[in-house]
Amino acid sequence: MSSRDKALEILKKQMQVQKERLDPKLLEIAGKAAALKQEGKAQKNMVPYDREAAAKAVQLFLKNHEDRGAFEQQLLALLRKQQH
Repeated sequence: MSSRDKALEILKKQMQVQKERLDPKLLEIAGKAAALKQEGKAQKNMVPYDREAAAKAVQLFLKNHEDRGAFEQQLLALLRKQQH
């Protein structure tokens, strides 16, 4: 067995130990979310997207927007409304 194979076996054992520590319901929810993400589908209140890419897109838009201040205030208001 190569050192890579040994490392993979150790990693698999560590992952199994961590998996056993988790709540089975949580694992089921995470599994469904991962499957939906791979299929590009989303549940009613779950939208899969890349947060970092979205943040960069908004920053770029704000940087080049003529009325940055007003738009930024509207965006912040919408984000606050969604969080509560």
